[in-house]
Amino acid sequence: MIYEWLQNIEFRNVWVLPFLGMLPVLAFLYFRTERNRHASMHVSTIRTFTVRNFKNTLLHLPLWLRLLAMGCIILALARPQTRNVQNRTRGEGIDIVLCMDVSGSMLSRDFYPDRLSVAKEVAEDFVRSGYDVQKLVRWICNSDAYQLRSTANATKDDENTEQFFARMPLKPLSAGQIGRR
Repeated sequence: MIYEWLQNIEFRNVWVLPFLGMLPVLAFLYFRTERNRHASMHVSTIRTFTVRNFKNTLLHLPLWLRLLAMGCIILALARPQTRNVQNRTRGEGIDIVLCMDVSGSMLSRDFYPDRLSVAKEVAEDFVRSGYDVQKLVRWICNSDAYQLRSTANATKDDENTEQFFARMPLKPLSAGQIGRR
């Protein structure tokens, strides 16, 4: 997992990375010149100097922390960045937004089944048809609501056809309709 993540990292300033090679050289020089940094004196026995204690164990810890800090600074100066490796595929399709009215009027029982059930059924048929838009237009155009006339019965030949037209008669708004928010 880490190996795959490291495969996607690239450095913006690659020229800084060779300075990481200086860190082992600095550690080598530290231990090579350690003898010269200490004061010397002659003693009869070295028994007291061979005892390992906590102070002797952590004697070189500041060196390792400095080298670690320098390594982090060098890596930060190299500006590591992750590559965006996405496979982009191009395709053609139709973006469809299906808006359904779920208000209380859709549940009115003026015909069987209610309006919401019919709308859901048409949407399901549309999905089952493979999103065939021509078939959807054909269903809408063949519906009874779409084939209603847009004008009222102007000749008044048949009184029963007055109720079957698709427009709403114009009338003033009631006080309840104006007051609703």
